[in-house]
Amino acid sequence: MEKYASSVDIFKDQQELDDRIQLESFILQASVNATLIIITLLVFCILRPKYPNIYESKRTSCKSNCTQKPEPLKCGWFHWIKTIVKTKDDILLQYTNFDAFTFIYYLRTLRKLTMILTLICITILLPVNIAATYNTGRKWPPTPGLGFLTLSAINYPNQSSYNDIWYWCPTIASWLFSVIVVGQMMRSSNRFLRLREKYHTTFERSLSKIEDLVSRTLLIRVDKAVISQEDDKIKYLIDHFSNVTCQHIVLGRYNEHIDYLLKDYQKIIKKTEAAVKRKEQAIHLIKRSLFNEEKTIDDYKNQAAALCQLIQRSCSQLKDVSYLFVIYPSKKTAYKAYNLLKKKTKTEHRLIQKISLAPHPEDIIWSSMHLDQETLQLKSWYGHGLMFSFFFLGLIPTAIVASFSNLINFLRFFGRTSTSLNEYRVYLEIMQSYFAPWIMFLSLVVSIRLLSWISQQQAYKTESTRSQSTLLKSYLFFIIDHIFAFTAFNTMIGIVGQITDLTRPSNGINRAMLSRYVFQIGKNMASSAIYWINYACVNMVGLVFSLVRPLTLLTKSDDSGGFKFSKNYALILSVFTVTLGYSVAAPIVLPFSFIYFNMATLVFKYELIYIYSFKLDTRGKAWPLLYAITVTSVIVFQLIMITSLILKGGLLQVYSLIPLPILTGTALFFYSRYLYRCMSLPFVSDSHTQSRQLEADRDWIKEVYKDPLLSDPLFDKFAQKESTTGPKQEESLNDTKDKPYPLEPNVPYNPYFEGPSTATEQEPSAPALYSILQEDQNDLSIGLPTYTYDGTCHSVPQKE
Repeated sequence: MEKYASSVDIFKDQQELDDRIQLESFILQASVNATLIIITLLVFCILRPKYPNIYESKRTSCKSNCTQKPEPLKCGWFHWIKTIVKTKDDILLQYTNFDAFTFIYYLRTLRKLTMILTLICITILLPVNIAATYNTGRKWPPTPGLGFLTLSAINYPNQSSYNDIWYWCPTIASWLFSVIVVGQMMRSSNRFLRLREKYHTTFERSLSKIEDLVSRTLLIRVDKAVISQEDDKIKYLIDHFSNVTCQHIVLGRYNEHIDYLLKDYQKIIKKTEAAVKRKEQAIHLIKRSLFNEEKTIDDYKNQAAALCQLIQRSCSQLKDVSYLFVIYPSKKTAYKAYNLLKKKTKTEHRLIQKISLAPHPEDIIWSSMHLDQETLQLKSWYGHGLMFSFFFLGLIPTAIVASFSNLINFLRFFGRTSTSLNEYRVYLEIMQSYFAPWIMFLSLVVSIRLLSWISQQQAYKTESTRSQSTLLKSYLFFIIDHIFAFTAFNTMIGIVGQITDLTRPSNGINRAMLSRYVFQIGKNMASSAIYWINYACVNMVGLVFSLVRPLTLLTKSDDSGGFKFSKNYALILSVFTVTLGYSVAAPIVLPFSFIYFNMATLVFKYELIYIYSFKLDTRGKAWPLLYAITVTSVIVFQLIMITSLILKGGLLQVYSLIPLPILTGTALFFYSRYLYRCMSLPFVSDSHTQSRQLEADRDWIKEVYKDPLLSDPLFDKFAQKESTTGPKQEESLNDTKDKPYPLEPNVPYNPYFEGPSTATEQEPSAPALYSILQEDQNDLSIGLPTYTYDGTCHSVPQKE
């Protein structure tokens, strides 16, 4: 018994040291993160008025008649906070689009949920945990630490005051939190559907012709046997299958060689531009270097001319592919045909493989449209294989993070005693509380990018679908690797480390007695929840740091790129999932998450209004997936609570929680189906489509739903460069009198290609290179070919 008593004392000493280091490390990281947040916000407030092209890039880059151009901010340091807080939803929709509003609306929903749970935590859970620790814990007052606020301190091992009645409070809280989250998500979803319908009603008043055309078009993927038929026969088959007369059909056409040729052409253009720059630098050097650069440019221009002819030849040799667009006179008839074809596709007509509402042309990934069904399925399986392989490899950094987060017990593997650990306590605190959360945060950001690349390999046909796939993969990766695997690694490191310390010969502990402590040590799984407070604080620092935009500030570029919805959804969901998962086991995590969601709402709202521009609006297409992921987080929370109560010995409470995941899964399944069905239904109001000139739709649909590579493979994306050198180019063109310039044919206006020039170095074109060469004083002998809308390849003759 003396040995048994000494083992209990050693175990208590271990826990006291762990709790003391945990508290000190928590205070250290909270202080450091709070200081970084304040300093970063002050730096942003100072830099924002000085660099409006970076921190208000949408306002400075938009044209004067742009509808998304926000009002300028005043120069006050904190005026932007006041403006963002007072911005209403209608103003937010005016400056952004419905996808951005969906993001902020979902963020506000999570903020409201964390606020409700935080109030319950402060008023009920924390007082109950303190009372339970007082009655069933080790001693009072407790050792300095955060353990007495968590579930792990209730019914401490080897206490005569054991009473499992205290477990009913977290059990009831699990039921209450589940009902609150699921109920609030259903309520928010119903309100979201009403807002979406109201937005569409308002938007339809100014419905553009391209939006009207898309709203009454279907995308049908057919069997290869149908493609060989004539257009009239295919139209007859579609009308016969649907019992609804369509207006026009447009078959997809593609040549797989164009993509490869265009990539080679772009490489040649980039090399030529680099050679021209080198030539300008070599003018002041020796003539030999100048001669070599001229010869290099001549070679590149010859290659570009040959590639231009190959592209022209490929554009004239297009093949029909297995999809077609079907346009109907009205949205009502299009929706009727959609329902009839969808029912008959599964039962009667195998020639129609898949039918869907036509996506917006800007949402389409054209490189995936021409792939047949077998190739698409193969790419899908390939992507899933990469995903699961990545999940498995992701366990390695997860194990490293778990080792850093529980560094004390990890060092006990190597015979470190409490005395030696006390000597390096400051370093241990920094490693556990600061570096471990940062490693996890950065690994998650990198993982999201890799999972986005995996989604690209699966050949999704729309950008919105690929973005949702990336979000789903990122969430699964976080649940599997960063919650379940991390918790398992962290708990096992704690168990093995403490056992190693107990079984050292100097302690004289009998190994046969260890079985009585493994069960007790495993009960402390809930104590790892303190780590997630550090993770939420690190996310706050990363959020504020992104507001400064250091890379853009260094490059002085006003190109903000696009807002990464999938990445930002994944980051905020990671914080909410761990907050909900440990909200009952460690209620102290809730106030920190509430602060995070308030800060995230402010930062993201500012970025969406003043920094990022939007070309595509899917009308909140991601909401059903967001609902499904949020309710799945509730199931994860229930599983964590069941596991914690099993380890604590509350079997009766566990039995009362078993129906909870089943009921939540039922709500997830049926209401998700309802949401997907509501989101897939088109708005069938036709008040603005009856007056359209239906005969002109054939030309429109041919231009709108055409791969940009086929419409204009060498489309100029350097319009700004040409406009700056306009007079010089006109003078050079006038010198070439014998050059025939064909007139541009009268093609329908295609708003798909409208938009400001990106002024980037991606996909340069032949006209862009020609304007660059015209600026040079010494024109070269061979002119670079240009590619006009009539598909004719021309070259500029030599100057005499």
